[in-house]
Amino acid sequence: MSEKDKNSAKSKLGAINKKKLNRKPITTPKPVIQEVKVKGKVGRPTFKEKGVNYVKVYTQIPETYRDAIKMSLLTKFKGIYKTQDEIINVAVKEYLEKNKLI
Repeated sequence: MSEKDKNSAKSKLGAINKKKLNRKPITTPKPVIQEVKVKGKVGRPTFKEKGVNYVKVYTQIPETYRDAIKMSLLTKFKGIYKTQDEIINVAVKEYLEKNKLI
């Protein structure tokens, strides 16, 4: 190899190395993952109407009454009433109306 060939080879290698150094690393864009928040009902079901002020009333009933209410929610009143509270609310309302107390 002549001196001229060595210099041209060195200059070519130098140019290649400079290109390698000046190269930016290739990065692939990261996919953007968007979380979809599903708005669902949280907690126990409710039957409360808007604009009505509710108060909590505590009472003790025989266990057989409670069992009958729970069974009726699963059988006779399935799809009609959602909660035990709703059945009790309807029962109290009907009693008061029947006896002309409201």
